[in-house]
Amino acid sequence: MNLPMEEKAAQVAILNLMNLCSLMVICLLTASMSQFLDKCFQKGMIFRKYYNLICYWLWLPKKTNKAYIKWIARYSVRQKQNISVFYRPIFTINKYQWLFKVLGGCIYCFSTWIYIITFLIIGKIVFPYNFFILAVIGVFGIGLNYFFIEVIQKIKA
Repeated sequence: MNLPMEEKAAQVAILNLMNLCSLMVICLLTASMSQFLDKCFQKGMIFRKYYNLICYWLWLPKKTNKAYIKWIARYSVRQKQNISVFYRPIFTINKYQWLFKVLGGCIYCFSTWIYIITFLIIGKIVFPYNFFILAVIGVFGIGLNYFFIEVIQKIKA
């Protein structure tokens, strides 16, 4: 069945418009989901225990917390006596500290990973293209996701 050129162009334009709308819906939903989870991480909310857990295991330095507490306790005494307050104990950095932002410490990082996981799950179904075009759509979607996060935060404020 040979269609005239104008009808083929109209079909392609409608398909592209539908793909853009579905990408915008996916980005809006993932941005809203990350905002919702970020709200649930606040004090007194349901997922605060999860947030405290990732703060404890991923953000705090390990094996030197006692030295830091002693340094804080002596800080005010040193400051009153004009002794050098620039001394600080040496900390060991938690090697998994980079996971803190990914697992909920930063709304932008958290939302990006929610978008990537969602896009990997339903992206191939919604966008039946080859890998390169799918990757370009995915990167464009990350930017659109950031845009929707900013819009939601402006509305929320």
